[in-house]
Amino acid sequence: THKYAFAYESLKAVARTTGCEFVDPLLYMCPEGFCSAFDNGAPIYRDWDHINQHYVREKATFIDELILGK
Repeated sequence: THKYAFAYESLKAVARTTGCEFVDPLLYMCPEGFCSAFDNGAPIYRDWDHINQHYVREKATFIDELILGK
């Protein structure tokens, strides 16, 4: 099972009841089920589960695409 299964199901339920869309960042960040800890030698995560601000600003463009429709 997915280690975040409970959280994901809870967020999906909230999204359904509020008319929002649930977005799984792992679909964008972990292609083919592999999550790298580094991007060109730089760490992606600031701790065990949270991506660092540099990665978000420079590489997590899927967030902009989803929000702004680019």
